[in-house]
Amino acid sequence: MMVLLSLITNSFFLGYLAVFIVTHIPFDIVMLAKRGKASYPRPSFETFFETFAVIVPTLIFWLFLFINPIVFFNSGKDYASLEIGFSTWEWIIRVIGLVLLSVGLLIGCLGRIGRGAYLARNESKLATNWGHAIVRHPSYFMYITGFIGLLLASLSPYLLILLIGIPGYILTTIHEEKDLKEAFGDSYYINKGIMESYNWTITTASSKNFVTGCKNLGKNVTDTYADILVDDISDKDLFDYDCIFVPSGGHINGFYIYDVSDPANPIELFHDASAGKANSIDIVGDLAFLAILFSGLKIYNISNLAAPVYLGSYEDSGAIVDIQVIDDIAYLSDHGSSSGDTAGIKLIDVTDPQNPFLIVNYRGGGKPSNLFVQNKTVFSADYV
Repeated sequence: MMVLLSLITNSFFLGYLAVFIVTHIPFDIVMLAKRGKASYPRPSFETFFETFAVIVPTLIFWLFLFINPIVFFNSGKDYASLEIGFSTWEWIIRVIGLVLLSVGLLIGCLGRIGRGAYLARNESKLATNWGHAIVRHPSYFMYITGFIGLLLASLSPYLLILLIGIPGYILTTIHEEKDLKEAFGDSYYINKGIMESYNWTITTASSKNFVTGCKNLGKNVTDTYADILVDDISDKDLFDYDCIFVPSGGHINGFYIYDVSDPANPIELFHDASAGKANSIDIVGDLAFLAILFSGLKIYNISNLAAPVYLGSYEDSGAIVDIQVIDDIAYLSDHGSSSGDTAGIKLIDVTDPQNPFLIVNYRGGGKPSNLFVQNKTVFSADYV
């Protein structure tokens, strides 16, 4: 029975190699034929340990897959396997190992297929299809599951060394996450399916509907906009436009405009990352007023939702967290800043959107947050 188990396992190893080669070689040939100077992205090794923990286990992994079947089929014995008697547990462990190897190989090959077209054209583009739609780093996922799977499938104590490859690939993944964020910015976060936003209020206006975000959305983008930002607003009948305005002050700065005429499939119409860390927004007619953390107030003309035009700003070093505009006066709540700006409420004249200016700077103690203005009276929630 031990021989039968080894025969099945090693036959699987040969099949594993065949699938991997068939998946990879065609793309390599196409890439070299079309773009002789094309190259693969290189792993981001930052320490000797990472280099060792990735390269050594990976080499052992492939050597074992190649050599072990050859030894077995030529000698009739699997010399790399631990000689133990057949048992149900041994069978279960080997099957689990083969399953892990299979899943890792499938996702790794799908990732290679999705990335192959970009390599062939020598493009620097974020891959979001095939394997990359399942995990962000399909190749590294393949090796991590492969190391564990090969250890279980072979039952070889010598392969315990493969386990040092797991932290190696995890550390490399963490470093490459930083590179991806810098290289692809918004596209990286949105295609991961997560959008973090550190904003303050949800509000509505009689002319347009808009949402300024939650403390931290941290949810699937599609579900968030479909289920929270649209369906949970009670007075949708007041809205004249099927769009939402989303200021963002988390990993992705600026503000967005989304077409939500189909709530299940929001479409991005506009994004301006240069706006800064936007905490809140107010819409008055065709003007959008943004409260920007440590930058004050910025004003946009949004008559063309797909191409808003920046008009002007009022610069301020305070931690501006909310805004409301009434009768050409913008009311800003300011938490203050370490640079000396004291918390309070600021009134800005926005009669001329291109030249807003400060009228009053009220410093009454506390840290005003959400604002509500009615009949020339300002109501403020105090942040403690």
